[in-house]
Amino acid sequence: MGLFDWLRRREAGEESPTLTFEEKEKNFEGLDIKGALDAHAKWRERLEEHIAGRSEEVLEVGTVSCDDNCALGKWIYSVGHKKYGHLKELEDLRATHADFHLSAGEVLIRHGSGNREQALDHLNTEFKKLSGRVQLSLVRLYSKASRA
Repeated sequence: MGLFDWLRRREAGEESPTLTFEEKEKNFEGLDIKGALDAHAKWRERLEEHIAGRSEEVLEVGTVSCDDNCALGKWIYSVGHKKYGHLKELEDLRATHADFHLSAGEVLIRHGSGNREQALDHLNTEFKKLSGRVQLSLVRLYSKASRA
């Protein structure tokens, strides 16, 4: 199922349809869409491993909370803004992506304060919701840009 079919099924209420990419959908104005989606989906695993003490990766709140350190964030503030800054879908993606990174930082803050259960709760509720919204927002922007 390509990006457009995935978006239609998500918006019709299907919880987690399988997302695959057609060759023409992999690159979006220099952004590796699959790579960006995979990297943001992997954050949940990275945070779970950190909370469980099974990770040697150093995750600093200040770095994790910034939305312009990753490939998607850099793209949003450069090419994305230049080409699609006039679209509501880009602003939705930017805001959702920023909230996603702030939420990841919140997980680290709660864990660092000794509140492991609160960190896990935030990871499994707010963070999970924002992760899905980043995916949806990126695909909506791609869909809108492809029709323009």
